[in-house]
Amino acid sequence: MPAALLKFIGNLVILGRVRDDPGPVDWSRVKSVLVVRSDNIGDVVLSTPCLEALRRALPQAKIGVMVCGLTADVVRYNPFVDRVHVYHKAKHGFYRRKLRALWEQYRVMRRVRRERYDLALGLRAVFSASQGWLVYHSRARWRLGRQAPPGHRHLGFLYNLTLPEDVSLRHEVRRSLDVLRFVGLDTDRERLYLSVPEPIRAEVDAFLAGLGTARDRKRLVGLNISRWAYRADRTWPDDNYAALIQSLMSDDRFGLVVSHAPADETWVETILESLAERPPRFSSPELIRFAALCQACDLVITPEGGPMHVAAAVGAPLVVLWGRNLVSQWGPWGVDHEIVGSPDEVGSEVGEVGVAEVLRAVDRLEARR
Repeated sequence: MPAALLKFIGNLVILGRVRDDPGPVDWSRVKSVLVVRSDNIGDVVLSTPCLEALRRALPQAKIGVMVCGLTADVVRYNPFVDRVHVYHKAKHGFYRRKLRALWEQYRVMRRVRRERYDLALGLRAVFSASQGWLVYHSRARWRLGRQAPPGHRHLGFLYNLTLPEDVSLRHEVRRSLDVLRFVGLDTDRERLYLSVPEPIRAEVDAFLAGLGTARDRKRLVGLNISRWAYRADRTWPDDNYAALIQSLMSDDRFGLVVSHAPADETWVETILESLAERPPRFSSPELIRFAALCQACDLVITPEGGPMHVAAAVGAPLVVLWGRNLVSQWGPWGVDHEIVGSPDEVGSEVGEVGVAEVLRAVDRLEARR
């Protein structure tokens, strides 16, 4: 392992000096494509229209995707994808030591190189050195991504085909598709796609049936309690969650199920302990089971972030507690929704959203349905 790791590090230093000019993409020679999306859950979800566009344009090509472990379920069952290459970031704590994480990432990249991809795409709207390294070490003939800004000119070799960074207020779905359009692959289909296998849907349906909720008479509301990036300015107050739960449980129109990440179990328990009647809870370490729950719900209430995009990808109508991001760039895509908060004000805090605002948004959404 040490010798191989030293060779890998040497490649980063020495091969980084190589500059190549492959010329324009020759589609007659593109038999395989690697899509690299090395960031967060929502970013990967919003890239799924690119996968469908690639499959439609290149029906016989091998299409691979490289993502980190936390986002793998977004593409693991995608019918437009032939290979999913998964690596784990050191900061996610999958491995106890950072050196081990680096070694395992090297092993993944070695497997990727053996696939001999012809074209590799980095889909971020702005330059990312970490994504660029992954694209570069695929050794694809054509490597397409965003231009390195002045402060990163020394990393310009990572891509041999570049388009300008996009810092506009356009939605991330369209900014991702622009990477494909830059090399002539256009599409009029911009739908999110997250496929939930039937056995997992059946498992979640069995869980819901066991709750005794009369779903023939009540509409099922999923309330996702989460702490976006674990920052106070992006976390809805505990008292607000408790009051919202009480209001929804007293509404004869709805059955309610609360979802949360396993790591937040203690926190969610403190929210629920003051309630006279506790709602059923759903928690799974696997993202795909959360997607199945959202798919089974008639309405999902959640803060902005990855869970919101997962719910949108499976077609769930949404009420979204909005915080700091711009809805024009990161809003729910392709589903009926209501935004509560300040979607056009940079730096707003989700704590400013009131319970009454959320309930009114639920009523508006229900009225349309």
